[in-house]
Order: sequence, then C-alpha cells, then structure tokens
Amino acid sequence: MRFEGLSPDKRAAIEREIRNYPLTKTLIKERRQEILDSGSLKVDAPPRSGLSDPTCGKAMKLCSEDIAEMEWVCSAIEDVYRVSSKETQRVIELYYWRSLRHYEVAYEIGVSERTLRRMREEIVSMVAYRMGAIRPGTAWWRRGRPVPVQQ
Repeated sequence: MRFEGLSPDKRAAIEREIRNYPLTKTLIKERRQEILDSGSLKVDAPPRSGLSDPTCGKAMKLCSEDIAEMEWVCSAIEDVYRVSSKETQRVIELYYWRSLRHYEVAYEIGVSERTLRRMREEIVSMVAYRMGAIRPGTAWWRRGRPVPVQQ
C-alpha cells in the first residue's frame, strides 16, 4: 500500500494514533481530573520554585504540552471522522477502534479488501494532512476532498 507523501514510519505512527484514539480520550479525561483533584499548594508558605497560587498552578498543568498534544491529535481524528462518509466512519470504528481484521471489516461493510485498503489510505492521508504531516497534492486531495478545519 502506498501513501503519497508519507514515509512508512509516519504512516504507522498516524495509524497508531487513530487506533489509540479511544484510549487517548480516556487519558486526557483522567489526567484533567487528576490535576483538578490534586491537593492545593500551601499559599501561606513562600514558594521555593513555581507558582504560589494553586488555581494558577492547576491551570498551568491543564495547559501542559502533553495534554495539548493529545488534544491536538484527537481533534485531527475527530475532524476527519466528522467529515467522512458513513461508510468511512464505519471503517474507522471497526478497523481502528474495535480492531477487527481486514477481511472482517470488508465483509461487514460490504466492500472488497482492495477497496478497504484504499479507504484506509484515504483516512490516514486525511488525518496526516489535518495534523500537518503532508501537504495538498496527495491522491485524496486531487479527488477534491479537502478536510475543513473548524475554527
């Protein structure tokens, strides 16, 4: 399978992100709750290093790079899922999120395995474009399917 503009490593990483989407959403939620539930810092004691305001400290942790990156990846996947056809959404759900085998997904949605491979190529290309990993000019872009970015 050939993904235009994507190295095999990038393609594998993007497919891994799509596959891990449900877990990533759960991790974001748990991490946020963990930060919000954490004990407050002592306000009356002078801080050694860092912030003395507990609310500000929690806000800074909520905006941390790891949470922001996970949210950015999830946002890209959600955007692609939202603009995809029902059939493509079903591929994402069955192949990536429920981890059915290739032939099982093809049978379930009623397409050939080759068509399913093309659909996967399009899904990965769209997520890669939305994440900034590739530029317009890939096969799915030439077919007139740009991914709109909601502001």
